[in-house]
Amino acid sequence: MRRLIALLGLVTCLIAASSATAATTTSFSASFFETFGRATAHSCSPDAFLCGTGTVSGFGDATEEVVLTFFDPESAAATGCSPLTLTRTITLSDGSTLVTEETGTVCFPGSSFGTRGSFVSFGNPASFEGTYTIVRGTGVFRGARGTGTSTFANAGDGGHASLSGTITLR
Repeated sequence: MRRLIALLGLVTCLIAASSATAATTTSFSASFFETFGRATAHSCSPDAFLCGTGTVSGFGDATEEVVLTFFDPESAAATGCSPLTLTRTITLSDGSTLVTEETGTVCFPGSSFGTRGSFVSFGNPASFEGTYTIVRGTGVFRGARGTGTSTFANAGDGGHASLSGTITLR
């Protein structure tokens, strides 16, 4: 009888341990108002191309910084569009961070990127459509993985970015 009780106790502990480490996949969405930080009081860090404030659904208020990792200005000037890759760091109010790598295409309506004066101004109209992959996280996002779509549209010093997909938390 003692062996049976010990065996049942061991099985119960194994079940509890496996459910405690099970990964949970849920929908993920985030939305940000972005700025270049030139015409507003909100300023980006020196490495950031854009930064913003917004919310992450289910997690609350957040800030974000976007660092461009690839952009082809010659293609943008010639065709109005360019491949674009970026790294986005999302930080919750509790300090937890989520880092995404995003790949897609940025387009400038009317080939505005190649117009006279565009290289000395900022905030020419642009839109981006791409995909993201979650590459790392800290705090509540520790061990997070996921994928989805990302978009942004901006003009002047302001714009809007959205991410929508899934996140797996451990």
